[in-house]
Amino acid sequence: MAKSIRFQSYLPLQFWGDCILTAVHLINRIPTPILHNKSPYEILFKSSPSYSHLRVFSCLCHANTLLRNRHKFDPRAKPCIFFGYPFGMKGYKLFDLHLNTVFVSRDVVFHENIFPFALTYPISPSDSVLPLPIPIHDSTIPLLDRLLRNSFPLSSINDSPSSSSNMNPTTEPCIPSASEITPQPSRKSSRVKHTPRYLHDYHCHIATFISDPAPSSTASGIPYSLSSVLSYDHLSSNKKLFSLSVSALIEPTSYIQAVKHEEWREATDNEIKALEQNDTWTVVDLPASKHVIRCKWVYKVKLKSDGTLERYKARLVAKGYNQCEGLDYYETFSPVAKLTTVRTLLAVVAVKKWDLHQLDVNNAFLHGQLDEEVYMSLPPGFAKQGGSKVCKLHKSIYGLKQASRQWFAKFSSALLEFGFIQSKANYILFTRTLEGSFIALLVYVDDIIVASDNSAEVSKFIQLLNDRFKLKDLGQLKYFLGL
Repeated sequence: MAKSIRFQSYLPLQFWGDCILTAVHLINRIPTPILHNKSPYEILFKSSPSYSHLRVFSCLCHANTLLRNRHKFDPRAKPCIFFGYPFGMKGYKLFDLHLNTVFVSRDVVFHENIFPFALTYPISPSDSVLPLPIPIHDSTIPLLDRLLRNSFPLSSINDSPSSSSNMNPTTEPCIPSASEITPQPSRKSSRVKHTPRYLHDYHCHIATFISDPAPSSTASGIPYSLSSVLSYDHLSSNKKLFSLSVSALIEPTSYIQAVKHEEWREATDNEIKALEQNDTWTVVDLPASKHVIRCKWVYKVKLKSDGTLERYKARLVAKGYNQCEGLDYYETFSPVAKLTTVRTLLAVVAVKKWDLHQLDVNNAFLHGQLDEEVYMSLPPGFAKQGGSKVCKLHKSIYGLKQASRQWFAKFSSALLEFGFIQSKANYILFTRTLEGSFIALLVYVDDIIVASDNSAEVSKFIQLLNDRFKLKDLGQLKYFLGL
């Protein structure tokens, strides 16, 4: 059946897989005497299949374009070729004749008596068995020129009929040899650099000249200057200093930029030492059947509430988007805080006048144990020391898809050992009643809220938790999740 579908639709051999998938889709819905005149679909799902969605394979169709990607004068549909039925989706698998891409759409109009590949790729007995690469980009242009010139003007199609008819789809472009290419001398641009337009509405790097009076609109030459409507005079001194210090210190975006500054080199070395002391990885040779996850450095300036510098923070982050499900990770779900629970706890604390503390776990994700076998490349700046070595991760690090899940599993198991009870309504809420004292604990990743009616018990609990995890006591709660 797949061979008949291909011959009937004049489909290039490159798309033989779509012919087989379509044939399987049809066979599963055709009654057969072997199953007592029932289809495999009916035997499996206990209901008769629907045939209303079936269309002629490889016919011309027009798919509706998305509203967000078109303007008033764009066409409302684009020419495509019907390529079958996607698995697990309500829609049709289509091949875009203009972009030469495959996508799924439900809003489609079919022309089941037109086969665009009929004139472009005639089937010949000399077709080989294996799929061969076919130059689709060049060959579809004359086809669009014949079928869609009046309805879909394309800038890439020459309006001259002679040039369209003389076009040869198999002609390869002329590529000059290396000796014919004249190298162009490199030069340094002398163009004056200006602030990007998207930053015109922001005050950037102005902490050094805040004492100067703001220029007027007439003096600055800007008709509607931001300084005419924005003023820092009504802010407190601490708030003003913090607001202006946010953009005063520039954070490097790569290791190459950070290594030029002593403070960032020191922050990078401290992060490496913390990872090694925590036994985060072991440097080994990469096994033959494993792949490596890349990593990068992320740099952040930490400021105090008054705007003064607290420290320079360097963090090694794994590029988790390189992970493969089923190999590097299995589950990624981790419960997060519900704002309803947070507000309810804060309301109870306010009414009962309990003590409210905020804690922060240092390098929280580094405490999570990995169940999978994950290999990561050596950190940038340290790769030459190991040659072809890689890091076999024993504990999760920031950036891994399962990092948050592994950390919460580690932390929640420790709380259960301390006698806490995990709420069934919200899994981030833990409570404990011991010797007449009550402690409620709310967790959001590495930020922790502790509420209790006994300050002495809170101090003991914080010390007990600090022995297991390195904590930073932030004192009374001031800011949490935007509240």
